[in-house]
Amino acid sequence: RGLCAASGQKGTEMKILVTPRSFKNSVNDEAREKLEQFAEVKAVKPEKPFTEDELIALLDGCDGYVAGLDNVTAKVIENCPQLKVISRWGVGYDKVDTAAAAKAGITVTYTPGVMAVSVAELALGLMLDCARRITVQDGQVRGGAWAPINGMELFGKTVGIIGYGAIGKQLGRLTNGIGMTTYAYDPFMNEAYAKEHNVLAADIDFIVRNCDIVSVHVPYMESTKNIISRERIFSMKDGAILINAARGGLVDEAAAAEALQSGKLAAAAFDAFEQEPLKDSPLLTAPNAILLPHTGSHTVDATKRMGMLAVDNVIRELSGTDCGYRVK
Repeated sequence: RGLCAASGQKGTEMKILVTPRSFKNSVNDEAREKLEQFAEVKAVKPEKPFTEDELIALLDGCDGYVAGLDNVTAKVIENCPQLKVISRWGVGYDKVDTAAAAKAGITVTYTPGVMAVSVAELALGLMLDCARRITVQDGQVRGGAWAPINGMELFGKTVGIIGYGAIGKQLGRLTNGIGMTTYAYDPFMNEAYAKEHNVLAADIDFIVRNCDIVSVHVPYMESTKNIISRERIFSMKDGAILINAARGGLVDEAAAAEALQSGKLAAAAFDAFEQEPLKDSPLLTAPNAILLPHTGSHTVDATKRMGMLAVDNVIRELSGTDCGYRVK
């Protein structure tokens, strides 16, 4: 699978499939124009992730693929012999079979860091919503009720951030800024950096047992599946708040719903779920649960940064240059 030696090849010599829904939005005009100057672009806007057979058909004859939320399985990869680069539109790449891609000689890239501010700000917003029952009270007022609910202040409370990468670090700056005591866990923890930013390093079990709010920001992989397990949920402080604005599958959702029903958890907020779109989940009927449609990166600012980096990655890789954001 030899890479093209020079950029600027276009038309029948180079074809790129693009599936992220936001690619055709006006905020991505610059990125779209840049990609169209480089190659023939086949942009589709899926209503839901494509099946394997649909994706294989769409990728027929394509050299590059700017991938949205589709499952790029070994079957897809094995049936796309011309494909050279998969450029993930996002920081996560768990939906790409990277082992199969490596075996086939396909480079996989991603866009780390571009959504850190957006996701961290959403996580903070969810903490405020859970603490002050903003969404709950809005619904009550719209239904004709007028009964203020006592919430809790975040100032002076403890928050535990599980996953101290780009998003976790940004969230730590925000929580410290409103007067919270911030703990963080990461398997590759830079304790000097954490100390410099007034963040206390701790293990997961310390965080779930002792923090008023727990916010999850780790990637999804086999080792992190249900990292917030039933046991850990029920070891949390009575009346604690749980936030998952990372990936589905990190939290035992059935256990979280049970903890909300029993009052063990005061509130919880999810922006990612094990199955998306969310259907037949016990969280749908759990009290004090805020459920969002995986919207963490959906700001104009993050969308623009992500689009430009995803496009730059596929162009550089197809031009024979290491873009700097290869999945190892």
